[in-house]
Amino acid sequence: MKILVTFLCFWFGLQMATAQTYYVTFIKGKVQNSSKKDLKVGDALKPEDKLYFSDQSAKVTCISSEKGRYEISMGKDNKTSVSGELIAVLKNKLIPLSGTYKLSSRSIHTDGNNPVTYFSSNQTANRIVLILDQPILISNNYPLSGNNIFFLQINHGNDQTLERLQKKDQSIFFTAENTKVLAPGETVDLCFATTVNGKPSSRKLSSFIPVFMTADELKTQIKLFKTLYPKDEKALKTALTDHFYESIGKIDESILSNYINLSNQIK
Repeated sequence: MKILVTFLCFWFGLQMATAQTYYVTFIKGKVQNSSKKDLKVGDALKPEDKLYFSDQSAKVTCISSEKGRYEISMGKDNKTSVSGELIAVLKNKLIPLSGTYKLSSRSIHTDGNNPVTYFSSNQTANRIVLILDQPILISNNYPLSGNNIFFLQINHGNDQTLERLQKKDQSIFFTAENTKVLAPGETVDLCFATTVNGKPSSRKLSSFIPVFMTADELKTQIKLFKTLYPKDEKALKTALTDHFYESIGKIDESILSNYINLSNQIK
């Protein structure tokens, strides 16, 4: 009888694990599913699914409504396909993610953000999430009146590319046009150009790695994490913060909160 109970418990546990669904929340590099189609954020995976990684640096993060956040990446003793891809069975490569990060506790001042601190983050190795066409209010210490502008400087050896940022009133915007001059993971310098006593001048404020995201992509992330925390907004915000800081980059607290609030209004 004891053996039967033990077997049933083992069988039940195995069935639960097999039935578990993991939803993709982030992809680095090229990763394909069992059908050899490129993996996308929001895709559902099962423990027995095979994943094909283009190289050792590629990885996937995912969430389970019952088990939390996981990373899937290649380790040692990897199997290789005929075409040279690295093959992994999902259940054998799941690594629990448990990092915790704090959003800034500062209040949002009426004069806006200090660009020096806004576009930097030791916690994320200066990866900064930028929602396309989302206004970023800038401190009045960096007035955007007249011909004053912010611009990106991209350095390629001895060559430099300058990319002007759009502005409106005291806010700046990153647009789809800005993404065209940057390679993924490329470091840029944020600069401020102004005119002093009739003479133009500019100065570098920070160096960072832009991680561009559309509003719809942010909404998808929030929707996925709501499967984990459908009624607990505080836990939802904490989990999203951990996810962004760990896998994607630093995200603006007020922007994340606004999009969470918008998601709550959708019936």
